[in-house]
Amino acid sequence: MAKGELPPDVRVIDPGDGDEGTGMLEIVHDMAPGAKLLFTGTGETLEDHVGGLRTLAAAGANLITEDLAFDDEPAFQQGLAASTAEALARSGVFVSSSAGNLGGRHTPRVLAIGTGRSPDDISAAAFGTACGPVPHNAVAVAGGTDNTFDLLLGQDGVILATLQWSEPRAIFPTPGRGGFTDLNLYLLDEPTGRCLAVSNARQANGVGDSIEQVLYDSAELGAGNHQLKLVVDVAGTSSAVAPPLIDLRWRTGVNGSLAINTPSRAGSLNPDSNYLGLATSAGAANASQSTDPKTVPLESFSAGGPVQVGSTTRCPNGAVGPCKGVAGPRFRTAIAPTWTAADGVSISGSGGFPDPDVCPADVNGQCLFFGTSAAAPSAVGVAAVVRQELGGRLPPRLLNLALAKLAVDRGDPGRDNLWGAGVLRVLPV
Repeated sequence: MAKGELPPDVRVIDPGDGDEGTGMLEIVHDMAPGAKLLFTGTGETLEDHVGGLRTLAAAGANLITEDLAFDDEPAFQQGLAASTAEALARSGVFVSSSAGNLGGRHTPRVLAIGTGRSPDDISAAAFGTACGPVPHNAVAVAGGTDNTFDLLLGQDGVILATLQWSEPRAIFPTPGRGGFTDLNLYLLDEPTGRCLAVSNARQANGVGDSIEQVLYDSAELGAGNHQLKLVVDVAGTSSAVAPPLIDLRWRTGVNGSLAINTPSRAGSLNPDSNYLGLATSAGAANASQSTDPKTVPLESFSAGGPVQVGSTTRCPNGAVGPCKGVAGPRFRTAIAPTWTAADGVSISGSGGFPDPDVCPADVNGQCLFFGTSAAAPSAVGVAAVVRQELGGRLPPRLLNLALAKLAVDRGDPGRDNLWGAGVLRVLPV
């Protein structure tokens, strides 16, 4: 505010922690300087996040942007975050969420069909005893017959890998229910084949949450980069009527990671942005390289869809297990992200975010904010101006149609799961 980067009448409900939200506010203000701004930070939990959305709406916000990601929200259902955002959109509040930055940290969505082999045919002696017996029915997660997914983790890096599959979760919207296919998730050291971590909760006949997560710090492996393997093993199928789709993604801290096998952008959208047509998600295109919507490049990390909501197997009438599984209803799908907006844009960086070496900055073109966290407020800035041009309080469904019509379609043909409806713009050519 002191530097004129934000107006003096920003209403701060809860300042939260850090300065990323300040950067998001600056982007909205740069694009829609006449908009009244509200801000609230949230805590670390899903409940805090949902509470923040509701708080903003109750305070009068009619366009909301947010960028939090919850990998343990249901990947194949609309969890609490997604359903809350869509409920707000139905009530007249436009919601712009980040698509997420895991386009390069996500394996192909394949069916959970075991190969009948151990991971890369590893021996029990090499696997070791820290994770229990060597698995013998690993899924071909890398495509073809390759039943491990290899990645490189930086020195002293931390990895959190999350596996979900298309059977009921034990949380909203199917509390108390569970899976039918018993899947386990392993992390292996590639050079030796030794198992470093395992998540092997049991799922059978509608009991047991259909999620597995492993958290590992590579510091114990010593100096240098480390090649690791992610493994999904089918330990049992109980009364599953068909193999489920799997969703496997990972996040890293400190020194990041590099996929060695080919990652898949398809399905890498943040699960809390599993929207089916009302709330919106934004992918990221690098405006520091081009401001032409016809040529601006898509960020390699920008997550994609489609949204796939459904369950391969469930209990009869959606009851709580244990039960003998029956086929679930037909999957509902939606293009994701909804569209693509700019990242790589300048902010003041008054709090040192995103890079304390170049922030704060006084010159446009410095202190660049990258990621779908920048694209989400860019999208809401476009939405604010377009809505004003169309007379003000346009309901979200109609505003979505207008924005999609104005967007520069980069698909072939029409909409796809990379760019969505295309690159947003305020004015037609």
